[in-house]
Amino acid sequence: MTKTTRHAQMVGRRGELMIELFLQDLDPVYVARSDLDFGYDFFVGFENAEGGINTSAVVARATEQAVRDRFHFPKNRYDELSHSNIPVLLLVANVKTNQLYYAWLTPDDTKGREGVQMISIPVNEVDEDAKQSIRRHLSGLTRRSTGAAVESVS
Repeated sequence: MTKTTRHAQMVGRRGELMIELFLQDLDPVYVARSDLDFGYDFFVGFENAEGGINTSAVVARATEQAVRDRFHFPKNRYDELSHSNIPVLLLVANVKTNQLYYAWLTPDDTKGREGVQMISIPVNEVDEDAKQSIRRHLSGLTRRSTGAAVESVS
């Protein structure tokens, strides 16, 4: 194993741990981490107003680079994930600054973007207000809205 590969694995693992701790802090009924590579890194369950459990998928990404307000993602993976029958939350961990960013993956965000390999997804930094909003979305207390367009990246 090369030093670069080991470093990338450590960055990825640290990002996953940051995200798992964040999800646990939202007080879910459960957080399940997947060891299988089928697109999702976590499943989370939150009690809804009717007494049931709403399940959502979480895609975790880690980086040492500045995220700002956009995150680049392979369009084919985005399309696969966003056409899921359950809500999908993207959480990006900047492991150097210990900051989290999020976006809801929806199929409408990539319409008209055929032929591009990468897309730029608008993300928001997770602060206390965003944390509460994410929890409300995951428990089904509010409806998701994306409100932002995705742009192509060459």
